[in-house]
This record gives sequence, C-alpha cells and structure tokens, in this order.
Amino acid sequence: VSIGRSRSNDIRLDAPNASRHHADLVLYEDGWAIDKAKGKAYLNGHEVKSPQLLFDGDIISLADERLYFVVKTKTVS
Repeated sequence: VSIGRSRSNDIRLDAPNASRHHADLVLYEDGWAIDKAKGKAYLNGHEVKSPQLLFDGDIISLADERLYFVVKTKTVS
C-alpha cells in the first residue's frame, strides 16, 4: 500500500510537505509493516529507518498527517 501526495498512491496525503511517494505499508508473514520511501516517517514517535511491524493502535506520522493502525479480526466458528 503506497502512501504519499501523488494521486497514484493507494492512500493520498493532502499535505504540501508530504513526498509524492512518502512511505509504504507492506504485508509480511508476521503482519503489516511500515517502510519509508522518500519522506520521514514516525511510528509512535520514533523515526522509521527500516521496516517496522505494526500493531493495533500504532500511530503513524507522515508529514502533517497521522494515521492510526487498526487490526480487525474476524472470528470463524
């Protein structure tokens, strides 16, 4: 999932200081992770310098925007 200012991103940021392609969310075997592309990204206040796994309630800060990561689970019986 691409995040940034460009219209081609999956999640578009409407912030003038966001990069055209600011960051990516990547699904790994262990779960979703954030990986920065060109802009600075913060996860719970700490700069993302390499892929970081995401957990329910994490706060992703990109430019002037905050994204809240929510995990929805479905129970199958």
